[in-house]
Amino acid sequence: MTRLRPAPVLFATMFASQASFLVLTAILPDLAGDFGVSTATAGQARTLAAATGGVTALALGRLGRHLGVRELLLLGLGLVAVGSLASALAPNLAAFVCAQAAIGAAAAILLSAGVAAAGEWAEAGERARVLSWALLGQPAAWVVGMPLIGVISQLDWRFAWLAVPLGASLVALPAVALQPGGAGRLPGAAEVTPAATEPVWRRPAVAQWAIGELMAYSGWGATLVYAGALFIESYGLSAA
Repeated sequence: MTRLRPAPVLFATMFASQASFLVLTAILPDLAGDFGVSTATAGQARTLAAATGGVTALALGRLGRHLGVRELLLLGLGLVAVGSLASALAPNLAAFVCAQAAIGAAAAILLSAGVAAAGEWAEAGERARVLSWALLGQPAAWVVGMPLIGVISQLDWRFAWLAVPLGASLVALPAVALQPGGAGRLPGAAEVTPAATEPVWRRPAVAQWAIGELMAYSGWGATLVYAGALFIESYGLSAA
């Protein structure tokens, strides 16, 4: 079995993860109209996705003791694929919200495992370069994926889910499957002593950092979800 170079594999993985979060920005007004709810109500789908992502992130330490980084990446990409397909086929808002929960869990898994894989799969002298390429997958989703989402959503908002995040995940899945697996674990997921199990958020510096991150990501998430609806509904611009 031929092993692919890790940099493009992780780039594609991060691209798929970020693309799955960008779709809602362009389609929110159309989605709300189809489901007969307000834009604000439809936007709560992201709230559940974020909550699911947070719970998944907290569970990754335990999950990472049993699964290697390749297996975690396959799980995350599988959730992107399933969540994107379920979002495209959702008959009502409740079904759509459930599909978004899979997207949220996938984002938490792919970010953590993607960074870990950059260190696990690359040679010592190549790790910084591979990590840089992996992290570039996220802004690439903004630069390349977002315009595609806007154009495709003009046909039907459901097509955007099928063309971009689902398509990207289906490209990344076989590429990740060709990477070595079984040995690597998430950093910090190894067995620890009882003294090391005290929750880190009890430390003042960690708690302050976590609060700052929570505030920053809350603001970013709200802007991401509703900026598109602002331009579309208030200023009459197309999603494209």
